[in-house]
Amino acid sequence: MDISELYKAEATTPFNNSISYSTRAGFRIPEYQRQYDWSEENIERLYTDTLNGLNRVKSSHDSSIYTFLGSIIMVEEKSVDPDFEGVSLSIVDGQQRLTTLSLFACAIYEKLKAEKSKEYNRGLRPEVSSWLEKELEYLLGCLYYCVLGVQQIPPSYSYPYPRIVRSEDIRGKNLQTSDYKSPIACLFFKFSNYVESSDTEYSVSKIKKLKGGKKVFDKYQYIRKLLNNLNNPEWYDDTDSELFDVHNIERKQVRSLFSKLESCIPNQSDQNKALSELTNSADHHDFIRSLLFARYFCDYIVFTKVVTQDEGAAFDIFDALNTTGEPLTALETLKPRVLQFENRHGKFAGSESEQAWIKLDELIEQRFLDTKIKQAETKELVVLFALYQEGEKLSKELAGQRNFLRNSFDAASDKDLASARAYMASFAKLAEFKRYYFENDGIEELSRFHRGDNLDLAQLLASFLKNMKTTMALPLLCRYWSSELKTDGDKEFLDVFKATVAFLVLRRAFTGTTDGVDGVFRDLMAIKSGNNKSQKFGFCISNTSTRSLPSVNELKTIYTNLLTKKIKHLNKENWVSHVSENPLYKQSKQLVRFLTFAAADFSSPSSEAGLLSREGLKKDYRSSFFNYKLWSSDLYATVEHVAPESEKEGDWDGAIYRNQITRHTLGNLTLLPSKENSSIGNASWEKKRLFYSCLTSETHEEHLKRLDLARKQGVNLSKSLLRLLESGELSPLLIPVQGVDKWNKELIEKRSRNVAELAWDKLWPWVNPDDS
Repeated sequence: MDISELYKAEATTPFNNSISYSTRAGFRIPEYQRQYDWSEENIERLYTDTLNGLNRVKSSHDSSIYTFLGSIIMVEEKSVDPDFEGVSLSIVDGQQRLTTLSLFACAIYEKLKAEKSKEYNRGLRPEVSSWLEKELEYLLGCLYYCVLGVQQIPPSYSYPYPRIVRSEDIRGKNLQTSDYKSPIACLFFKFSNYVESSDTEYSVSKIKKLKGGKKVFDKYQYIRKLLNNLNNPEWYDDTDSELFDVHNIERKQVRSLFSKLESCIPNQSDQNKALSELTNSADHHDFIRSLLFARYFCDYIVFTKVVTQDEGAAFDIFDALNTTGEPLTALETLKPRVLQFENRHGKFAGSESEQAWIKLDELIEQRFLDTKIKQAETKELVVLFALYQEGEKLSKELAGQRNFLRNSFDAASDKDLASARAYMASFAKLAEFKRYYFENDGIEELSRFHRGDNLDLAQLLASFLKNMKTTMALPLLCRYWSSELKTDGDKEFLDVFKATVAFLVLRRAFTGTTDGVDGVFRDLMAIKSGNNKSQKFGFCISNTSTRSLPSVNELKTIYTNLLTKKIKHLNKENWVSHVSENPLYKQSKQLVRFLTFAAADFSSPSSEAGLLSREGLKKDYRSSFFNYKLWSSDLYATVEHVAPESEKEGDWDGAIYRNQITRHTLGNLTLLPSKENSSIGNASWEKKRLFYSCLTSETHEEHLKRLDLARKQGVNLSKSLLRLLESGELSPLLIPVQGVDKWNKELIEKRSRNVAELAWDKLWPWVNPDDS
């Protein structure tokens, strides 16, 4: 065999792949391939990558406008279906991706069909309405072919077949010669009936009865859910994608996505008027966005299709493609550009840009030797840098990241040499900040920048932010940070850090969920553009020429305004009432820990059993809970229920279990050493109280006495906990708890309010500009 006949490789798209072999292509999933089960994470990544690709079209002219999906390997096979005259290709690698693309095609068709039923062209001039109708019909046809092929039956009939089938399915020209048993093939085959019907919703519930059908049904529902958020601005707050601004359709690159514009409206001036009419009509924006997404999906998602007639060669190709290393990171592809620029202006060696690269090399290249880990770390850093430098929301998609770095560095270097070097210095600064304020071993080394009590506070705040995984706050914090804090003073930075953490805690505790908080931090950095109605504050570096960075007090004012916008009536009573009723255990255990620490800081047991108080208490370092040592101590590592999570027999108040919330509120939670509640978690209150008492003994004699009593009652303590107790580690948090006679719903509600009130008193001054 000549080497050129071994295999054929070509770049293709979902639509072009479907109409290959003169529209006669069909794809079979072999018996050895697992059932369809692509994860929701992978499905959402494909969706957000497509959204990000669509957004790139507005500012790109090259290959970066495409979304690349890797390679798919197939073997041409002699059809095992006696009544199938198409070309059958067995999928060796890529069946999950190819199947997901077909499911998306079904769901997008369904979405466009629903849009069509809403009289999408109402109120438009006839020529514009006619043009959009042609666009819609064309795209519906493309999507149809992504899902179904057609066999011609002389003289003038045709019969559909699913593009994708499994080994147990038989394709034919009629009901008698075709047999579709797999849920995938059934879903796609019955799609033809839906297309011919007047139904706007495609009913696929029956496939749940088939083997493996429940998973297919659930994933299709998930795809529908994602597409339902295509035009929902709030959904984008918690993703790394941006809502496509329809005003961009007047740009040359974007208008090229309309395949029928030139043929329906030949005159350039008339085209401009048509596009302007659509941008000025907000009622049509959702439809236009859906239309553009469909076109991008069909023709701008790209994968490499490798086809061979030799199954052995197919597996060899698969092995080769899956043993090659990770592609170059976006940062690695930027370096040659910076090198060339510096060499044009003198010499890279010894330049400020080289110094930045040396630091980046120390922080990334030398620390992450595993290529996959290095790629993941770099992607996250570039996302943060886009926000820090340009206020731009960027995804972790490699093509988009490379495009961003290339364009943003070129923009900086077009200004002058100083701007290009400042760009690289900013990159290195952010990488250094993330290294020491968002990585556990880096937090341990914060004495590089802080000393004394300030060091402890910085470590506590950084560790909490890390535990909450709130990376989007890093660009803002870095704007106020300097590596020379020890020399220049760290008060302003720590005030910003405290205000940021207080804002995060007060907002998260009130809402109970993330509820777009990442979007808020993005908005603080972003620059307002176009007709975007959401508030943008423009604290990114590129915007400093038009506005200065706000003072600490100004930032606090912004934070309190944002809290007021979310909470409406922002005051202690309203916040406490809401937070004390939130099932925070289910929502964020790290948030529960922080609120508990805030409440316990400089407080002591109240005269009322089970509660804490700060009344009449003198500040004493022994009652200080807000410190890094305690936060990172094993003694307070886990959040545990007092009354068991599930109702148990014994002396527990049944009222605690009459709803799904009370047991998960602050008042029924406490902090214990890691894994120490397993032997006592479901015990009675009397046994739990004995257990807690063992962690609060102040003298060795009392300690031995309580241990002996606990053992007699069947309370067993692990060796690790015994070692903690022998070393004198106590848990003052449990002192008020173990003094309670009866644990009931009323006490839980009181404790919830008590913890929330004390936490508010601690945190509100951090963010309130009037307390500065």
